[in-house]
Parts: sequence; structure tokens; C-alpha cells
Amino acid sequence: MQFEKPYFDKHYRSDFARNSRKKLSFLLEKIKHYKNNGKLLDIGFGYGAFLSFAKNSFDVYGIDYSAYTVERLQKEIKTVKQGSAENIPFQDNFFDVVSCLDVLEHVPHLEKAFSECKRVLKKDGSCFVNLGDSYNNHNWIFEKKNRFENQTINKKNKTFGRGIG
Repeated sequence: MQFEKPYFDKHYRSDFARNSRKKLSFLLEKIKHYKNNGKLLDIGFGYGAFLSFAKNSFDVYGIDYSAYTVERLQKEIKTVKQGSAENIPFQDNFFDVVSCLDVLEHVPHLEKAFSECKRVLKKDGSCFVNLGDSYNNHNWIFEKKNRFENQTINKKNKTFGRGIG
């Protein structure tokens, strides 16, 4: 399977991963501009760096496709589960924030993923999406209460809605 130990060992030992504290701080501040507490679900948490970083501000939960990363992170954060963006294993209207950081470019069915994000968000919840380079305006926020249904989802052109960069 592509997203198991060899994949994470290769990608998370890179210079990018070692220098991610600045990126995580940047992303968390973007999210906190919309919500600064509550329940946060991180989809595709990888090694869990963002969850570890965000747990001082939010009650953190996570899902990842990889059994390896789930087992590894459950030692630190008990509220992580194996799952996918297309089938989120949590109840409806549960989260204040859903984050998808560097994940959606790996998801084959974006419409299903966004439908699932909407399902698990509370009425006034927000979904934060980041693609690749966080510092180059590839960040989007969707607020369930008034904008979620009308977003454009175009993976090829990286157009997901209102940029917040």
C-alpha cells in the first residue's frame, strides 16, 4: 500500500517535514481566525504533527487511510481512527473545524469528500483546505452555514472556493 511505513519514512524525514513547525503555526493561525476552540478533525494526519500542534487549542480528532500511522499516533492521541475523507467514521454535526492539509490531492472522489466534511461539521462549522504550498495562497475555508453548498470543486485547477491566503 502506498501510504504505509516506507512512504512516511521517506516523506516525513525530508527537509520540508523537519521545517514544518513554521508551516503548522501559519496554518493553525489561519484556522483560529475562524474558530479558536472546539472539536477539530484532521483528515489524513500522516505522522500527526498538526494534531500534536493543535491540541493546545482544540479537542483534536483525526482520521488517516494508513493503519500504520493510526497505530503509531494512538499512543499519543487516543481520538484517531482509520478512515478516509470519502467515508468519515464520525457522527453528523460533530466538529467545529475539519482540516484537510495536503490531502485532497490524493482523494479520487472530491465531491464525496466534501459531502462527508459537510456532514460531520456543526451548523456553524468551518472546513479548512490546504494544497501543497501553504505560503502561496492555496488555502481555502468553507463555512457550512452559508457557503459550503456553492463551492467549486475542481481538482485539476486547484479551485476549491474562496481563497484565504
